[in-house]
Amino acid sequence: MTVDFTKPADEKDVYPAVHHFRVITDAEVATEAAITEALGAYEVVSPLARGRSSSGGRYLVFEVSVRLSSRAEHFAVDAAIKGVEGVRILL
Repeated sequence: MTVDFTKPADEKDVYPAVHHFRVITDAEVATEAAITEALGAYEVVSPLARGRSSSGGRYLVFEVSVRLSSRAEHFAVDAAIKGVEGVRILL
């Protein structure tokens, strides 16, 4: 079987699935409750948990796993998390 990486994957081959996110935030902004609230509309499989902070303490890392049923839902959760004040990067 050959995979053509120039074309997007067929949605039925990718979803539903559990997707794991890392959220990097400013340490000075209280973001944990706001991120949890933003995830309220989604099926969280592994709740938001604090990961390692940056060595200088400027950034915090949170990890969460969410079951997503479609690409549209994936884009929606991405936008919801990125919309939280203090969120710098979503991986």
